Order: sequence, then C-alpha cells, then structure tokens
Amino acid sequence: MKETKLCLVLGALTLAFAILTGAFGAHVLQNAITNFRSEVYATANKYLFVHGLAFFILGLLYKHYPLLPITRICTGLLIGVACFSLSLYLLSVKPILPSLLVTVLGPITPIGGMLLTLSWLYLAYAVWRAPLHTTGNDQ
Repeated sequence: MKETKLCLVLGALTLAFAILTGAFGAHVLQNAITNFRSEVYATANKYLFVHGLAFFILGLLYKHYPLLPITRICTGLLIGVACFSLSLYLLSVKPILPSLLVTVLGPITPIGGMLLTLSWLYLAYAVWRAPLHTTGNDQ
C-alpha cells in the first residue's frame, strides 16, 4: 500500500505545483512574455497538470494490479514531467533568464518527453502482463 500512498502524494504535490505555476504565469508573467512564450508556458502547465492527475489514477490502478512496478513507473513519469515541464517553463521566460541557462535547458525538453512516453509504454506493457486482482464483489 505504500505505492498507492506514494502515487497519491506525488499527485497532490504535482497538482499543487501546477496550480501555483499556472497562477504565476497568469498574473506575474502576463505582460512580461510574448504570446508564443505564453503558449509554451501553458503547454508546460498542461503536461504538469495532466501528469498530476495521472499519479492519482496510478494509485487507484494499483489496487487492481498490485504486481505493477508502480514505483518505477511513477519515478519515470516524475522525472519525465520535471524535465519536460520545468525546461519549458524556463524556456518560456528566456528574456528574464541568463542565456547560458536557457541554452543548457533546451535539449532537456525532448528527453523529458521521451521519458514520459517510455513510462507510459512501460505501464501499458506491465498492465498487459500483470494478472488482474479481483475480489468477490468485482463481477
């Protein structure tokens, strides 16, 4: 059950961060970045929010598939969304940041996207291979 707890805590923290960064983007960065950079920021926020919800879903899924490698999947998703969203957040505020930092972060975005994709594929494979745990009431 610690895996379920881990997923739920990660989900809550990720969603809280998504709300904070969304509010920051809407109120603080409103006039500081261009429309294009605002769209990049919004994309980062959407991915963060969706993956926050995904952690909750994984926690619930674990009840029916207790043999899933849920810790590995959550770790991959967490690292992936951190690389993807955080690099996009920072790239979107490029005019405010030192250029060296942004240059280093650019290649991290696709790495994060690849980690997200691989984590989801790993989940699909693990669910396909795992036996479904049912109780007498699940018919």
